[in-house]
Amino acid sequence: MHKFKDNFDIKSKNGYDVYTLKKDFNMDLKFKTVENQGKVSVYINYQERNPLSSMLLGNFQAECDMSSIEFSVEKEIPNHDNTMYAIVNKDCLIGFFEEVYFFIVDYRNIMDSLDYLEYHNDWTY
Repeated sequence: MHKFKDNFDIKSKNGYDVYTLKKDFNMDLKFKTVENQGKVSVYINYQERNPLSSMLLGNFQAECDMSSIEFSVEKEIPNHDNTMYAIVNKDCLIGFFEEVYFFIVDYRNIMDSLDYLEYHNDWTY
């Protein structure tokens, strides 16, 4: 099992799981996951914002490619980047979390400056 998983508190709710990064990391980062036939929809919540579209403008895809983590992106509402989520193979889920974490650490000054209203998460955790 992937050790990075130990850095999260995990709660199962109505058909989904919420992974919350432990407080000693000093980062407000959560993942809501919904599994469907070996694939997992991953909703990212960083400081009540969805950073995925901004991450894609950076080199996040390349970082994942170097770690052999493949993912695709969907939106719940077309043209609304704050509804964007990733679809990841279940066996790459924790590796994907790790890539997100380190990407945010590397680009935290940019991630922290995202427009709150434009990227605000409307998802319930």
